[in-house]
Amino acid sequence: MVARLISIALVLFLAGCMPAVKVIKPTMLVQPVTGFEVSFHSYYQPGTFNAQVDGMDVTSQFAPPGVAGGTAAMAWTQPFVGGTPGPGSPYIGTPQAPGSSLAQYASGPLTHTLRVTGKCIAGTTCAESDEYTFTPINFRALPAPLNIAVNSTVQVSLLPDRSLAGPLVVSIAPRAPAASPHQPAAHIRVNAESPGVPANVTLPAGTGGTTFTIQGTAQGSYFLLLSAPGCQSGSVVGFVN
Repeated sequence: MVARLISIALVLFLAGCMPAVKVIKPTMLVQPVTGFEVSFHSYYQPGTFNAQVDGMDVTSQFAPPGVAGGTAAMAWTQPFVGGTPGPGSPYIGTPQAPGSSLAQYASGPLTHTLRVTGKCIAGTTCAESDEYTFTPINFRALPAPLNIAVNSTVQVSLLPDRSLAGPLVVSIAPRAPAASPHQPAAHIRVNAESPGVPANVTLPAGTGGTTFTIQGTAQGSYFLLLSAPGCQSGSVVGFVN
């Protein structure tokens, strides 16, 4: 009898420690972050689930509907923007919202958070929230700043901030910093594409990076927007002299 009571008390204690909804993906090993997944406690109360990525409600994007003992997932098909800056010296970063200007951002990696909440059925107790903070893949383009002469062609190196598990396609989009919202930089060619048109390059597995070329057809400032689904949106600024 005593053993049975201890067992019941232990179950109730563990239930109280476990969240009603728990984040199970992404993990530190998942890159890029192209989806999220949660699991529901066996005591979970259906209809109480809520999920937010950096404060943005994404509850409706999870499927199937939450049930006790089940799981639900959502896809993430866009680059990450904004986030919480880490420590470090400032650098010129990507505009983090349509129409925003180039601004100073910390050079430390930007972090993002998936936060989920839910309740357990009446008569049971469990934690009502769980969250996971992660750092998406960041890109660097060198040299930086990328100042070039009119009609000259320059080779640029593109590097990830960590070893990649597999090839990753990155979009290089020339943008005009003065426009609001940002428009194509019509005086910049990437990999011999038409002026202002984005080009895709592929980073190989590992840390080796890749190269691409740019050409300035007229004077003026610009920035290159570096982006891939599930990775941090980044940039390198420059001027055509």
